[in-house]
Amino acid sequence: MSESVERVHMVDVTTKAETEREAEAKAKVRMNPATLELIRRGGIEKGDVLTVAQTAGI
Repeated sequence: MSESVERVHMVDVTTKAETEREAEAKAKVRMNPATLELIRRGGIEKGDVLTVAQTAGI
């Protein structure tokens, strides 16, 4: 990477005015029907898939 290209960094936004924002997203997820059934029954070993997805905002 060239030194002239700035790397990603944090910016201080403490003095920035608050704004209200709203977003909407749609998605189509394709999966094996057996996987969907496992999710619906809570049968995924790693835990509650839908709660994790909602928390992550997916």
